[in-house]
Amino acid sequence: MRSTLVLTSLILLFAFIATPLPVRGNASPDPVLDIAGKQLRAGSEYYILPVTKGQGGGLTLAGRSNNKTCPLDVVQEQHSFRNGFPVTFSPVNPKKGVVRESTDLNIKFDAATSCAQSTVWKLDNFDAALGQWLVTTGGVEGNPGPRT
Repeated sequence: MRSTLVLTSLILLFAFIATPLPVRGNASPDPVLDIAGKQLRAGSEYYILPVTKGQGGGLTLAGRSNNKTCPLDVVQEQHSFRNGFPVTFSPVNPKKGVVRESTDLNIKFDAATSCAQSTVWKLDNFDAALGQWLVTTGGVEGNPGPRT
């Protein structure tokens, strides 16, 4: 009986010690940093590139097939010397113009297209075989969320 009580006490003590305590409370999430370690600014242009050289280029727009050009999907350039199109980030709640981790935002290509849809990114066309969504254009700026 005594050994059971000691064992239970040790388990509870370990569970309490192993549980992280909230450190931040209501603090803002960390800012997103660029490759130079600077904070991403809402409304500024950025190129999204692979971390490792030789793994393709930046992000661009492409039709889903040769005979269907609109809407446009977000794809990666095949060649590493192509930066793709610049993007801007528009957080739903911009705090001092900084883009923050784990917050809702719109991502928009700064590019002209022949399609009627906007160049704001959204998730669309779930591929059940792959278990993945496509990132496409036609989202609503100022309305970030899972379906925009």
